[in-house]
Amino acid sequence: MKRCLLFFILLFHFSASFAAIYYSRAGQTEPNALASWDVNMGGGGGAPPTFTNADRFIIQAGHSMTTTGTWIFGIAGSALEIQNGATLQGDHLIQFTGTFQIDDGGTYIHNNNGSVAQTPAGTSIFSGTESFGAGSNFEIRNWLDNLNGLPNTAPGIAWGNLIVNMQVDLGGAWNWDITAGTPLTINGNLDIKSTYPGVTPRELRFTGIGNQIINVGGDFLLSGTSIVNLKNNAGNNATGNVTMQVDGNVLLANTSQLNLGSPVSGATIGVFDLRFKGNFTATTTAVNGITSTSAIAYLVANGTTPQSFTCPAYLNCHFKVAPGAIVNQSGSIANGGGRVFAILGTYNDNGFTKTFSGALEVAGGIFNSTGSLAMGANRCRSCTGDGTFTGSGAAWCTGTGSRGRINFISSIVTFDQNSSSLLLAGSGSSPGDIYLAGNAEVGFTVGNSGTGSVTLASNSILSIAGNSNINGNANYSADGGTLRSGSADGITATGNTTNGNMRVGGTKSYNSTGINSFEYFGTGIQVTGNGLPAVFSGTLKINNTAATGSTGVTLSQPTSLSGTLDLTLGNLTTTAANLLTIADDATAINASASSLVNGPLKKIGDDNFSFPVGAGSIYAPIGITNVFGESGTDEFTAEYNRANPQSTFPYSSAVQAGLNHVSYVEYWTLQQNTAGAIFKKVSLAVNTTSFCRDLDRTFVGRWNGSLWVNEGSEIISGPVTIGFNQTGTIRSDNLITGFTPPAIAFTLATDLVFADNPLPIHLISFDAVKLSSATSSVAWELAACCSSTAKFEIQRAEKSRNFITIRTMAGSETNRFYNYTDNDLQSGINYYRLKMTDADGTITYSRTVAVMNGVNGLLFTSLIPTLVTTTASLTIASSAAQKMDIVIVDMQGRVMMKRNYMIAAGNTNIELSLGGLPAGAYQLLGISAEGKTNTIRF
Repeated sequence: MKRCLLFFILLFHFSASFAAIYYSRAGQTEPNALASWDVNMGGGGGAPPTFTNADRFIIQAGHSMTTTGTWIFGIAGSALEIQNGATLQGDHLIQFTGTFQIDDGGTYIHNNNGSVAQTPAGTSIFSGTESFGAGSNFEIRNWLDNLNGLPNTAPGIAWGNLIVNMQVDLGGAWNWDITAGTPLTINGNLDIKSTYPGVTPRELRFTGIGNQIINVGGDFLLSGTSIVNLKNNAGNNATGNVTMQVDGNVLLANTSQLNLGSPVSGATIGVFDLRFKGNFTATTTAVNGITSTSAIAYLVANGTTPQSFTCPAYLNCHFKVAPGAIVNQSGSIANGGGRVFAILGTYNDNGFTKTFSGALEVAGGIFNSTGSLAMGANRCRSCTGDGTFTGSGAAWCTGTGSRGRINFISSIVTFDQNSSSLLLAGSGSSPGDIYLAGNAEVGFTVGNSGTGSVTLASNSILSIAGNSNINGNANYSADGGTLRSGSADGITATGNTTNGNMRVGGTKSYNSTGINSFEYFGTGIQVTGNGLPAVFSGTLKINNTAATGSTGVTLSQPTSLSGTLDLTLGNLTTTAANLLTIADDATAINASASSLVNGPLKKIGDDNFSFPVGAGSIYAPIGITNVFGESGTDEFTAEYNRANPQSTFPYSSAVQAGLNHVSYVEYWTLQQNTAGAIFKKVSLAVNTTSFCRDLDRTFVGRWNGSLWVNEGSEIISGPVTIGFNQTGTIRSDNLITGFTPPAIAFTLATDLVFADNPLPIHLISFDAVKLSSATSSVAWELAACCSSTAKFEIQRAEKSRNFITIRTMAGSETNRFYNYTDNDLQSGINYYRLKMTDADGTITYSRTVAVMNGVNGLLFTSLIPTLVTTTASLTIASSAAQKMDIVIVDMQGRVMMKRNYMIAAGNTNIELSLGGLPAGAYQLLGISAEGKTNTIRF
């Protein structure tokens, strides 16, 4: 064994002794001269006797060598290495056999038209094995002819930095005849400086038959007198694709031109793609700097990190953002030739302008526009896409994948209006969304020929915020999606002049085909508008962000809904004239104290139903449970009333034997609108504002025409104790019938005394009057007796309005009337208010009143509430009876309302109807013969 090992070691040294390493000699620039090489790196040791041994030749760092004649050298086992910082320029044919190695930072310049065939061996520099570092440089200034492309067949070449800097005319376009299925691999940059600097630069074509692939690991740099064309030589009825993947940046500078696709005439070809993962910058000044003569040529951003897109030049090609890619526009862009802008990933315009002559297809991606967009005469569409389509037209939209979304945020979008000008949210069964926010405006140019169109497809969303609109000469068709309106005027068919609206001048069909839905998401008071269909089968969603408990959205006309009432945020206000009807099997969802129906609501059908009614921020549903006698055509109308049922005509405080009293604050009405005997059980909500202390002793009370009767109680949820009160839902034990007009009233009843189950404390009046120059009387009345643990604090203030408590009194379980004499009345104006603390710790305040002592004048003391929706209560203190004008002005000083009143001496309360004022801030003041009063802002 040892002898065998020794034999191989000796054999190796014997063989190695026939191979030598030679280094370029300093000062010698002719590689084809034997004297230019030495055994030693620093010089000396002897030159090679011949170039035809299996030797290794190394051009050292800092050395530059240029051939002076044909250089034939090498055999199997030979090597030629260009080190980092070294340069070899081949001005003549180099016939080399062996391994051709260029290290990172090394440079070879090909400047001859010798044979470049990769085989047979011995005919060119590409005759053996090529080993190019990713950072190596291979520059081409001359080539054999225009029909010989870069060798990319086996054994293949993995190029480093490949520089095309052609200095000669090859007699025509230079065709890189890339072998189908064998990628041309460039690990570094592809830097095309010149394709011939003559008067008419030649093209560099990535050509071949079948599918050609070019992979660039670094940047693609196109500059100077350079023309590049992705061109497929597929014959008739053949299919071929040219795909160039750039992992780095793409830069088009100076007068360079890039043609992304030029098919052979008559050929049936595939797709031309230039894909890039880095940034794209096109500063070329050429007229056709970026173009394509193919209808299916694409510039594709497919990076995994955010990419910038700078293209002031005209973009005469299709552009696509691949799924997952994020592109940030940097500078204005424009495309021509009717080319598609396809977004399957995310595109942000960052406020820059965009001019598209072709379609904008957002298929599964997101398009964020804050700058202006001129669409020309073509479509702007969002739809669902899975990212696999590589063509154009309707096939961008698929049935699976991600949902596309266009966001126009304070963006101005214009269409060169004609019959092809389209704004489409979705396409057929492929949904997509379009949102207008901020001050966005989409306009179809008035005066141009034809009529544009706006279409909302099935399951899609078209959203128009309160400061945005769609206008111009266009038709609107709702084909099954959701139209969201932020307009104060809601969705309009006529008179559409406000923002947040569809202001197109053509026809508007809000319920054309499919299941259409509507959402109101304004930030102030809205009406549904005259464009809301009278009958529709989708969803009516209330998502109004005005203050909780406000009017929210008011129904503009009678409406029938056979789908879903979605009460997400804000109240829906209805009236007997403008009634919302929920059809058989339709549903109501998400109702709460933040969103409810304020007014009557009708339900048709034989299903159990909870009417989502209430008032302000009090959600108080009333439910009906079927027993027997129901049919699908039954109709019931319910309404919640926040008022004292004991004093509201035709009701009274009379109760059936066994009951003690009923609520002082709320009642419901429930009316059957169809004939026939129907038996129901009725359920009522018990809230904290019901002031129920004992849910077990609280019953469903029904007005029978003369008194309140007990229909029993079954607790179906609760009780939940909150402070001193209990909440839950109770349902009648008894079967109830006879709901036909007039409507039956229901309220909460109890057999406990007021102190144990108050249902609840309620202040009816509060006033103060002058008795003498030193005394005044303060009095108040409750709706019913209250707990002895309740507390009343009489508070007084003078000019500074800093209230202090001057007396505290306990509540009474037997008395509703309270009085206090203030024996310390001050000179001037004395303000009084009542601070009330209920048994559960709840604190409320009365209105403010005033007593004038020794002074004359007229004074506004309080306005309740200051956040007004429909009405407000104004308290006025006057030293004498007199006439006055009450004036309301807006913040610009414009008079919005003026009324004349007779004011009595002392404190006068006036109910003001303010529902007709637009949402905003106002000031209230009075004018009399004595001058102006103080001002109250609301």
